[in-house]
Amino acid sequence: MQSLLLQICNATHLQVYIAVRRRCSEILTKRGGEINTMNAVQVVQQANKAYNAHDADALAAAYAEGATYSDSRDGQVFTGERIANYAKAVWAAYPDASVELITVADTGGGLVAAQWVLRGTTPTGRTVSLPGASFTQVEGDTIRSEQTYFDRQDLLEQLGLKVRATYRQ
Repeated sequence: MQSLLLQICNATHLQVYIAVRRRCSEILTKRGGEINTMNAVQVVQQANKAYNAHDADALAAAYAEGATYSDSRDGQVFTGERIANYAKAVWAAYPDASVELITVADTGGGLVAAQWVLRGTTPTGRTVSLPGASFTQVEGDTIRSEQTYFDRQDLLEQLGLKVRATYRQ
């Protein structure tokens, strides 16, 4: 059984002990000489921790090479360094910005659904409490893609901007 488990999970002898307590998909994996024990939810939580620490380098490291990030704000898709730069722009607009994860769950296949609230204060003193949701695809111990959704009108109203609908015919 031990050799079968090692083959199925591609595990080392040390990992076999852990395997009896976890499914193969959650067993330790090696990446860059470091041992990683994170599952998909933990990857998302680690990225959130980097975001809340305003650590652009750690945030960028949470995303795989070629990963994408987009939100409902304007439909732009960010990759590579632009992901960290987008976060830096948010931190500049809200120097105390933080995201509280309300609910986080792996829906299967590494797809993590999260409900969250972004809180922050603008340099002019306006506070924002913006609920939203994210769907994050995790591969291994990094994020492959993330799509976030929030109510843009709610954000604009909290910032004191008047929004009016226009119709085009």
